[in-house]
Parts: sequence; structure tokens; C-alpha cells
Amino acid sequence: MMRDIPPPIRRFLLAGLLSLPASAALADAASARTITVYDGPATVAFNEKHHFGINAELNRAWTNLVFKRGDDDPLAVKRVTVPGLRYAPDRNAVIYAADGSEVVCATVQTRQFLGMTSRRQQATGNCNFQTRTEQVRVDNGFDIETRERVRIELRINPTGNTI
Repeated sequence: MMRDIPPPIRRFLLAGLLSLPASAALADAASARTITVYDGPATVAFNEKHHFGINAELNRAWTNLVFKRGDDDPLAVKRVTVPGLRYAPDRNAVIYAADGSEVVCATVQTRQFLGMTSRRQQATGNCNFQTRTEQVRVDNGFDIETRERVRIELRINPTGNTI
């Protein structure tokens, strides 16, 4: 069938078809949403192990960021609300909703044993955390100091499990 098409048009069509995955990837990257969940001094270390907290009775979800000050100090958990993030008990999922679309960030398995309820989360990979550090210059009133600043962002990838 392609043999019936003149070579210049065939090359044009082939080039267009080959560029589709690249243009789709660019569109996906452009449509991803990044939300800053922490922006502050780097006095604490961010532990890459994070999870979503949920309140099943109120259909609420948030993210728990885990920090550690020093080697001998215990881990500290900071709860951060993310607008658009919620728990959907009917779907057993943590969902981020915005602009008329929903992305599943984690699935939740609910188990009951001896009257106790436990919930285990499995991340879908659609909602990933990125940690960025930068050096900022701060005028303290006497001198100009250079301090390290940490920004933790939640990247929502709409190309994954949408509902």
C-alpha cells in the first residue's frame, strides 16, 4: 500500500509518524503538574520515603514528608495538605483531581482483624516527589550569607492511571 504513494509524500508521511511519540511526550511533560509541598531552609534532611496519609471517614488525603535532623535524632513526619488530593473509599484510592481530570496516586488495601482496621498503600508512580536544593543569598542585616534551601515538589503525571 505504501508502495503506491510517491516517494516524496511517503517520506513526509513517515517523518510525521515518527515524530508522533516525541510530540506526545512533549505534550505529556507540558501537561504534568508540579506542586510545591515544602520550601524552606535545609536544616533538616528529607527522607525519600514518603507516603500519603488518609482519613477514610472524611475522604481526605495528604502527604507525609519524613525529615531527620541528625544521625541520632528520630524521624519527624510533617503533614502537608495538597489542594485537589483526596481519598476515594469507593475506589480504594488516593486521587488527585484538577481541571476536570483525576489521577490515581496510590491504591489502598483495607484489612480488618480483631476489630482493627489497617490500610496499606501501593504507589502507582503517577505522583512522584522531587527534591531540589539551591544556594540562596540572604542579607541578615550585618552580612550577606549563603544558605542552602530545600524545595520538595509533588509531580502529578496525568498520562498514568486516570479515571
